[in-house]
Amino acid sequence: MSYSHPVLGSLSLSGTVTHNYRSSDVIGYVMNWGKSIGRTNINVGLQKNRLTTDGRGYDNRYLYLNLSIPLGENLSLRSWASNTHNQSRYGVGFDQTVNEKLTWNMNSEKRSQRDPSVSAAATWTSKYSKLNGSVSKGDSNSYSLGARGGAVVHSEGLTFTPRQVSDTFGIISLNSNQADVEITTPRGKVWTDRQGYAIASWTPWQKNTVQINTRSLKKNVQVQSGIAEVTPYRGAVLPISLPAHEVRRALVSFVPGVQLAPGSPVKNDQAELVAFVNEDKTIFFDDLPEGALFGQTTTGTRCRIELNSPWQYMPDTLYAALTARCE
Repeated sequence: MSYSHPVLGSLSLSGTVTHNYRSSDVIGYVMNWGKSIGRTNINVGLQKNRLTTDGRGYDNRYLYLNLSIPLGENLSLRSWASNTHNQSRYGVGFDQTVNEKLTWNMNSEKRSQRDPSVSAAATWTSKYSKLNGSVSKGDSNSYSLGARGGAVVHSEGLTFTPRQVSDTFGIISLNSNQADVEITTPRGKVWTDRQGYAIASWTPWQKNTVQINTRSLKKNVQVQSGIAEVTPYRGAVLPISLPAHEVRRALVSFVPGVQLAPGSPVKNDQAELVAFVNEDKTIFFDDLPEGALFGQTTTGTRCRIELNSPWQYMPDTLYAALTARCE
């Protein structure tokens, strides 16, 4: 049975009675009350278990209190206390998700007639592997370090992934050397290596979607299509192409002198249209072409656009501000 009230919180009660042919009885119940006060979650519970087999068995009670208090963005404080067979146990812990790659937690606990214990653990997910480590100190000390992931050998080399590789997977290519690009896959997020490759495991016979997180791209990188859907059969290995290329975005303004006509076309030396002149007599190039460029002046004559300074590679800038003259 359970009951929920917006002010009083939620209360649940469950019980079990079992008897089998071996004359063993199991009787137990669990009662729990929980409530959220602001952003703090409180849970109080009482559990009783009784087992009898051939006149022997146990009868115990378990009382617990759990608190969860958020301390900030992705950081929370946990506290707990319990009592079983007159043995008390209480502790406090911290959990934080620093970002989508790093999580950590730290706990301290005290039990009756035992020394306090302290433990800490962290998980780091890189584009090559998922690393986890832990350390604890108390009645005994322990340390652990592990790595999980997979690797695929294909025609373009060796690609590692922090996710387990199933028997149905795909090799994602950006068709360029774009590293650390985040891609959402059905089994979790992965990141491209230095050659622009990543591995995605599929669920067979179902539609699977992979998508580039455009916020992980450099500002001068443009994708043609950042999403793909596949429905593979079991055992299929499917190559997926999500082209991402560097572009030369530029906003060109002109020094005093011959001016271009607003709205007039800008063409390359093959007479192909590449842009239009804005109303403020500037030109924005989504990808500044190589070679000569030509425009039309306010008098209707053709002129050649000459940049006063060359375009420079600036990966953290959306576009370059350049000046030019028309001759």
